[in-house]
Amino acid sequence: MLTSLTLKNFRGQRSTTLTFGPGINRLVGPNEAGKTTVGHAIAFTYYGVDLSGTNRDTDSLITLGEDTTEVTLATDKATIHRSKQRGKTAKIKVSLKGLPPTSADQSGLTSKLGMSADTFLSQVSVGYFMQLPDPRKLEVIGAVAHVDRRELLVGLLPEFATTPTQLKLENLRSDLAQVTVERRKLSNQVTSDMGALAQIDRFLSEMLQTNTLEVADLSANIERYEAQRALHQLYRSELQAYKLALARAQDLKTRQEKMQADYDKAVMEQKALGPEPSAALIQELRTRYEELVRESGSLARAEKPLPEKPALFELQDEATCLRCGRVVTEKMRQTVIKQREDAINAYNQLAREIADHNKEIQERAIQCGKEILVAGNALRKAELDLEMWKTRSQAIKSRLEQSVVGEIRWPEAPVAPEGSFEKIEAALQELVGKKYALEHAAQKGASYQAQKSTLQESIAQKTESLLFLGKLEDALQELPRLEAQTILDRLKTRGVQFSLVEGTLIVTSDAGLPYHLLSTGRRMRADLAIASTLQSLYGKKAGKKAPGLYFLDDYDLLDATVQSELPEGAQILVAQVSSKATELEVIATR
Repeated sequence: MLTSLTLKNFRGQRSTTLTFGPGINRLVGPNEAGKTTVGHAIAFTYYGVDLSGTNRDTDSLITLGEDTTEVTLATDKATIHRSKQRGKTAKIKVSLKGLPPTSADQSGLTSKLGMSADTFLSQVSVGYFMQLPDPRKLEVIGAVAHVDRRELLVGLLPEFATTPTQLKLENLRSDLAQVTVERRKLSNQVTSDMGALAQIDRFLSEMLQTNTLEVADLSANIERYEAQRALHQLYRSELQAYKLALARAQDLKTRQEKMQADYDKAVMEQKALGPEPSAALIQELRTRYEELVRESGSLARAEKPLPEKPALFELQDEATCLRCGRVVTEKMRQTVIKQREDAINAYNQLAREIADHNKEIQERAIQCGKEILVAGNALRKAELDLEMWKTRSQAIKSRLEQSVVGEIRWPEAPVAPEGSFEKIEAALQELVGKKYALEHAAQKGASYQAQKSTLQESIAQKTESLLFLGKLEDALQELPRLEAQTILDRLKTRGVQFSLVEGTLIVTSDAGLPYHLLSTGRRMRADLAIASTLQSLYGKKAGKKAPGLYFLDDYDLLDATVQSELPEGAQILVAQVSSKATELEVIATR
């Protein structure tokens, strides 16, 4: 139930709050007070449209001179707030009882409401349904009335009940397009299969039967040519082996000649090498070297160290001796000087003798070192000469042993068979190709025969499916009319008759008078009856609840007869012009 409506800068309402109660709520006010604005506000809050349902540019609903409008609609279960700034998308906030508000978009809000704008306004705004074009009227009737399309389709096409399909029957145009595409695709497949079947029939009719005798003759000729090819292959193998053996023999001959030359050269080198160097000479050189080394060691030990310098009394310039305290006389001073000179001369004489001795030892050590170097070089040269002689002698001996070559055996050339291998190979390939073609033709004929049977079965099955799809396509084209007629049969409205003539919805009174010729009062009664019937049908759908709200734009037409036809327990908003009222107000009368 609608409890309140707050309008800010909406059409002519700068800031207005209206409170509603159950039953009839009269919207009382002078002309242009905003009575119809309430209907526009309801349509705007729920669906972002005006009361006509066709104007999606709701900037025209914003008060002239203002940039933004806000509408807050409260019911006993939720509150919806919609704000709209010129040239921008509206912002929606929804808050359920006891929960904080959450932002939403139009698609989400429409999903929560469970119906389209046309379906909602056709039930709430009295007279809205009849202003819709016929296709939209039929959509509204289909939305409020529950019709089992599958049951209707089975009535048109009994085979549909036992044939599995993927049709959901929610969007008949989409389903019809899907069936049409599938039928055309299947028709193309049948046409393609028929073409393939015709090709197979032509091949089978034109194919020659396999000649058993011809195959046998070809097999005999093939065996004969294969034997000749085997002889040529054997000859080629023997010729290859002969060439290899001849190459090995020629190589052996070359090696033999080279080895003979190496043998002669080794013999000459052996003669030029001479006898083995004397071991006694090497021993004599080694003894001389060792003696010189020992002498060098003894010379190093024969060197003498220099003596220590004598300790001398230092001359004092003072008149008194610093150590004993006696008076130093000139005689005492001269005596000390004489002692110093004698000690220095003795030290220098001994140092010169030791230096001369050490010089002689060093000169002999240098001479001995030179002799050691000469003796060592002579010893190493003698040892190297002996080692080189042994190595060269062993190498020459090894070369002489390796230069022995056995006898060379020259291979015999194979005898070539008759005929040309290339011609035999070409003839054999030709015969094998002919035999394969004959055998393949027989196998292909059997395979084509099996393909023909498979294609015939497939064509029969697809033709049956094609006939079913054609019937289904016709049934889907007929289903909207049958569905509309079924809905109209259920749409029993007091004082109003519905009929469908060539896709056009005809609305008349019980007396057969067209709707547009009815008086204003009778038209109001018919509109109210239609809205009430739509809400009644919608409420019968599983999980659905009718709005329970009606908006009438003219209270003066709400006579006693019309009031008696108002649904029990419904909330009615009806506009009433009053010259006494100065502003819009709500008066609950029931």
